[in-house]
Amino acid sequence: MITVRCGKLLKRYSAIVQAKIWEDRIELINLETEDILESSTRLFYSVNEKLFTVVSVGELNSEEVDEGEVLDANPFSHPRTLLNDFFLAEKLLTTLLQKLLNVSTLSKSIALIIQPMEKIDGGLSKVEERAFYELGLSAKALDVRVVPAEQDVTFEGARCLFQHPDEIASGTPLDMHEINLRRVVISIMFIMVVLLGLQLVVSWGPW
Repeated sequence: MITVRCGKLLKRYSAIVQAKIWEDRIELINLETEDILESSTRLFYSVNEKLFTVVSVGELNSEEVDEGEVLDANPFSHPRTLLNDFFLAEKLLTTLLQKLLNVSTLSKSIALIIQPMEKIDGGLSKVEERAFYELGLSAKALDVRVVPAEQDVTFEGARCLFQHPDEIASGTPLDMHEINLRRVVISIMFIMVVLLGLQLVVSWGPW
């Protein structure tokens, strides 16, 4: 068994959270503390004079709420795809993150790993990856990675995902040949600028 260890993170995160999403349920895990929050993906909300209010997530169990004024929806329910309603999904995810981390307002300092668990036959398309990535950012995450359902996520593995600036949103490292090629091109451009500057200095001659 090979143990992979990562160095210090380039950014300081208040928490690294994994969000596993199915159509009818969602599981949030604080990978450092191992706190787990499981919930149904039903969102109860009210809209009053254009003011949107989240009433509850999962269950509506408050006797003080007039159920006639409360709407409910599942933003992850659709025949063909997992993410159906972006706005409601953002509200649901934000509310559950607040509950998991026991805060009333999320500071933009969370590293979030989103893991769609179903309706992904053939893998996520780039459009779906981007949608889940933007969902995480909208839920106040500082950095987001979207990983496949079969990937086993550990705290140390999650640290590795957020370790390198050369990684894309999907959590898959860019091809090292591409990375090295970029560095070579940047180095060549820098040398050309320096040589051009020296040429101009020589052409001007002494003051």
